[in-house]
Amino acid sequence: MTKKSHIHPAAIVETGAKIGENVTIEAYAVIKSTVTLEDNVVIKSHAYIDGYTTIG
Repeated sequence: MTKKSHIHPAAIVETGAKIGENVTIEAYAVIKSTVTLEDNVVIKSHAYIDGYTTIG
């Protein structure tokens, strides 16, 4: 069974960002297009992630 990610409707995730499985992105977070979020990552509200960044 695949675990789905949850992206809050008030979060901004740019096209091109790579989002793994079981990722949570809280309200008002901004994820730019060059970011990779691997499986099981939690991004808290108001976070701003930019650049060639991988978290996981």
